[in-house]
Amino acid sequence: MMGIETHTKITTLNRGNTVAVETLKKDKQKVSMTVDTYDKLKTVSRLNGVKMRLMIDAMVDLILQNEALTQRIIDAAIAKEAEEDQ
Repeated sequence: MMGIETHTKITTLNRGNTVAVETLKKDKQKVSMTVDTYDKLKTVSRLNGVKMRLMIDAMVDLILQNEALTQRIIDAAIAKEAEEDQ
């Protein structure tokens, strides 16, 4: 069984001082979202004692299992995009 590959990220200040060293797993990616969406997800996940990343993983799994739900989400996303373009 192979382990998850990791790499080290060193964060520095403008003066070159090291602030933190983090080990990041290569099987994770960053996703951008609005602050409002982030706050809503954070609130729901904290109230239920679930990590936000695991909640998002579960939501995606449920969406992919239900074609009607997938279509509703796509339609809502298209509507939001149209609102943003106006």
